[in-house]
Amino acid sequence: MIAEIIAVGNELISGSVVDTNSAFVGRPLSLFGLHVQYHTTVGDNIEDIQWALRTASQRSDVAVICGGLGPTADDVTTEAAARCMGTDLVLDEMALDALRRRFQQIGVEMTPNNEKQARLPRGAVVMLNPWGSAAAFMIRNGRCRQFFLPGVPKELRNLLLHEVIPRLQAEIAPGVVFLNKSLRVFGLTESKIDQMLSHINWDTGHARLASLPHFPEIELKITSSGSKETEAKRALEDMENQVREVLNDYIFTTDQDTMEGRVGELMRKRCWTLAVAESCTGGLVGHRITQISGSSDYFDRGLVTYSNRSKVEILGVPEDILHRYGAVSRPTALAMARGARERSGSHVGLATTGIAGPTGGGAEKPVGTVFIAIDTAETSVCRHYLFHGDRDRIKTVTAQTALDLLRKFLLGRLDRGTHMYEVRNSD
Repeated sequence: MIAEIIAVGNELISGSVVDTNSAFVGRPLSLFGLHVQYHTTVGDNIEDIQWALRTASQRSDVAVICGGLGPTADDVTTEAAARCMGTDLVLDEMALDALRRRFQQIGVEMTPNNEKQARLPRGAVVMLNPWGSAAAFMIRNGRCRQFFLPGVPKELRNLLLHEVIPRLQAEIAPGVVFLNKSLRVFGLTESKIDQMLSHINWDTGHARLASLPHFPEIELKITSSGSKETEAKRALEDMENQVREVLNDYIFTTDQDTMEGRVGELMRKRCWTLAVAESCTGGLVGHRITQISGSSDYFDRGLVTYSNRSKVEILGVPEDILHRYGAVSRPTALAMARGARERSGSHVGLATTGIAGPTGGGAEKPVGTVFIAIDTAETSVCRHYLFHGDRDRIKTVTAQTALDLLRKFLLGRLDRGTHMYEVRNSD
């Protein structure tokens, strides 16, 4: 079945606001088994919104309309829906009562214009919104079920997951079980993954594999279906096993988990503590690690030693190493990791040093040159990379690679699989 997403708002047309709602809506619709084929963005104009709704009614089975349900004069999506259906707006008492209770709960006076949010197209199926003020609703427009959701991201996401998807399940695919799983891959290009998985049937009828790049990683999404859960589960597992047989060393986690979350799990299992010394990443690795609640269990400290003087004074990097090899080098990275570990008393030290650009590069060490080191009391390792892109991209992929290197180290898999930007046999 075909689905589409319609985003409404002048702020989206002008580019002053990035449309994150459409990106969010597409995922659960796809996981449900719908083929999202169209994304449309229109401004706060009744005629334009009517055109989008009429077009969707002719080509799609499901449409999710995001935004334009607020109380102000430029919120005209509800009126456009009524005109498109050739009906009028009527006051929905349940929606009005919920609206009043909402304002009472937050201790704010409800102004008369808020009543507009309870005036909905006659015959619409109302979906109350406990996460905000605007009621959502659904209408049947030709062949298309059109779901109208508020543009506030938190409200939209909750209504989509708790109202829209269950209704679609009951109406469109009763008795069909849908399962999905995401395998998160890092260290390979999308074209390389496609080549490595060329022997796999990406769409068996019961299971479908899709590649979704999300820099700096790639998501391999498996969606399966069946008349029974066991049937859908078997199809999903069969597809997953085929993928893992080839890419297992590059799959760092599944579903909504993150690289830093996976590293945290492994650190806890070892009961280890970590100290990080960063130069080119400027604290980004430490920021990523501390995004995980409870990371204080294993993360002792993060040190941003950007200048040579700070590397000497804070980490104890020998001055002769800096003079002989430079700040961006294997010996310096190893000394930074060792200094972070020894001076913090942690079990492991992790260090990054490199040239993020756009200046600072040369013939021997071009922009994108990065060294990442790990040090423990028993061993130390360092890897040399040459990343490409602008400054932000290089810093982002360096932080991700540092966490991935630590993950592989904790798993004992450092010698399995080569990162696409790794420089072999080089100092």
